[in-house]
Amino acid sequence: MSTNRIILNNAPPKDNLSAVVDPSTSNDSTEGYAVGSTWTNVVTKEAFTCTSVSVGAANWVSTTAFAPTVLAADPATPALGQVWFNSTTNTLKTHTLVGTPVWAYTAPLPSPTSAAAGVGPSVNDALVIAGYNGGWLTATRNFNGSAWSTNTPTLVGRSDLRAVGSTSAAMTIDGNVGSPYATTSDVTLFDGSVWTNGVSALTVRYNVCAVGSQTDALLSTGINTGVLSTSEKFNGTIWATATNSPLARHAAASSGTPTAMLVTGGRASNAYAQVYEYNGSTWVGMATISSARYRLRGTGTSTDTTIFGGVNGSTYTGLTEHFNGTAWTTMSAMLVIKIDMAASGASTSALSPGGANSGGVVSTSESYSKPAATATFTVV
Repeated sequence: MSTNRIILNNAPPKDNLSAVVDPSTSNDSTEGYAVGSTWTNVVTKEAFTCTSVSVGAANWVSTTAFAPTVLAADPATPALGQVWFNSTTNTLKTHTLVGTPVWAYTAPLPSPTSAAAGVGPSVNDALVIAGYNGGWLTATRNFNGSAWSTNTPTLVGRSDLRAVGSTSAAMTIDGNVGSPYATTSDVTLFDGSVWTNGVSALTVRYNVCAVGSQTDALLSTGINTGVLSTSEKFNGTIWATATNSPLARHAAASSGTPTAMLVTGGRASNAYAQVYEYNGSTWVGMATISSARYRLRGTGTSTDTTIFGGVNGSTYTGLTEHFNGTAWTTMSAMLVIKIDMAASGASTSALSPGGANSGGVVSTSESYSKPAATATFTVV
């Protein structure tokens, strides 16, 4: 296969034939590369061809031939991503994630915990912070995909808080430390091993919606002595007011980023099915969910979100719904009906540890992801 090379100003495209690393998105036109430029990693012996030189978004495609392992029979327990050629059936196979996500049990929390904060990118890398079980907890727990470990306790025991960021750079916001059911807008920062105090938010509240990181965060709605519609944004140094939500509510699900946050469900005097998206300056109404509920959780982006759990009055649910930016679709229900989970992850790789239901506080943990299966390609 040949790739046309774009020549600028009659100069041949730049090549790098002695690199010790793979090319990145920053190896673009500002460095003299053009479509058709070649790059060779002399350490891994892999070659690449440039297909786009957009500034900060260059794209390099590997052109190194791939030779799968030849086996007479399929492996008994193939690893995720493994590729092999079955010489008996003359088929090329790979073990990958397929189909629609489903819930599966994972290792339970070390102890029952409800209304904790969750943060992390996937079902294999998560934090569960603080929470409640007959008292306000300070525990910090890490999950690596198979087991839980205990980390440094938080500075303040509280529940109904929210966390943003990552497992190595988390920020907890607001929460409930008992009567009068609100903190003094406490913010704490975690670097993976140590907690420190951060800059307090402007408004005292709990059951808030929050997204972002330690240096770029947005929070909205919540409750203290009344249900709130107020919003705040954080730039890493100070909190400032942001556009208020059109709907005062608390215990809603939030997902996305500070410039594209989705707020789903929640309640004031009654449960809501309404969904709004904040685009950095204004709020826009979106398609409503199928069942009004609150104390649910959400993961993902504003155009790729999964919500799960919740309650409406005395009716608890394990209902799971997915939003594609336009419409909601009902997905596989949770294995355990519950509320106030410490959710983290993405829309197709979510973790739901702890929570509560009509039976009390639970330690049950579930993961939501696509099942692994072997895909087969017939060789002609």
